[in-house]
Amino acid sequence: MSQRPDVILSPADEQWIEDTLFEMEDPDLRAEWDVRLRKELAAKAVSADENRDTFNEAYKRAMDTGIADPLEYAERAVELAFKQKIMDWNLAALKASPQIFATKAANRAAEQGEGASKSASPGKRRMLQADRRYLEITGIADRNGQPMSAGSVGAEIKKTLPGYKLPHWEKTTLPLKVLALAVETGKRGGRTINLRISHDASAKALRSSRGPVSFVQNQVRDTLKRRFEADAPEFWFVMEQDPKGFHLHGAYEHASRIDYLDIDRALRDAGGWGSAQGKGLSQMSAFLKDPIWWAHYTVKQINVTRMLTDRKLFASTAEIRDAARGGWEAVRARMPRG
Repeated sequence: MSQRPDVILSPADEQWIEDTLFEMEDPDLRAEWDVRLRKELAAKAVSADENRDTFNEAYKRAMDTGIADPLEYAERAVELAFKQKIMDWNLAALKASPQIFATKAANRAAEQGEGASKSASPGKRRMLQADRRYLEITGIADRNGQPMSAGSVGAEIKKTLPGYKLPHWEKTTLPLKVLALAVETGKRGGRTINLRISHDASAKALRSSRGPVSFVQNQVRDTLKRRFEADAPEFWFVMEQDPKGFHLHGAYEHASRIDYLDIDRALRDAGGWGSAQGKGLSQMSAFLKDPIWWAHYTVKQINVTRMLTDRKLFASTAEIRDAARGGWEAVRARMPRG
């Protein structure tokens, strides 16, 4: 579903949501459906905008070129654009299917290994896979608008991870550290990092003695420092394997005094893209609206990515990492338990 996180709903849409939810007395159910309805209306608004732009461009083209029936031509252009979008979705799903199977296989193997390790040394906490599954459950609930206090979320955790408990910070694994970082960045009005590394930079990073994540972290930090000096934003990211190398998902703190488009451009430069390459698509941020879901999304491929490198898979600047650590107990207190 196409979504644009900064869509502002019309007063009529707001009134429709209020009327629809009026008789829902359960606050958790009401909150969940409020999010669902807003996302549905936002998606429709985006689609309407796209259709309007397509129609207007086609109509102008028809008038400029002397087509006999510009209205029919423009309506046909909208219809063809929609069919093309469906084809693009289907093609993307087809391309993703091998990765989906690889991810499932890697997750299954990692979970079996973790179970065997725990059986051999029950006193040690080797729970990365359990933490990843916990983050998946809560992240999907967050995306669907379910409050973390909803009984259905806790029930799913108990069913999938019986006896699961969130640990103190010292025993958190990568997924939970990312959860803490995402929540902290969300409080600061953060925006997402979706940074695809250029082929040349990817090859250099994978050859680096420091490891690919440390290599790119230095590139990003140095680029932001040069570009914004004392206003350089705090950031964190997780490495994810892809067929051409790797890319990064994470977030950065967005201060209102800096245009986020300038930060995105700086990230593209740090990713090794020249001014004529990777324009736009190599880094397009969005407002960090669902931080728990975003944390889940960033770690969804960690078991597959581990096959690419045995070095660390995530990085963060010191200040936001320390803040995430300091806020962990508050996050831990409000997250559902198994």
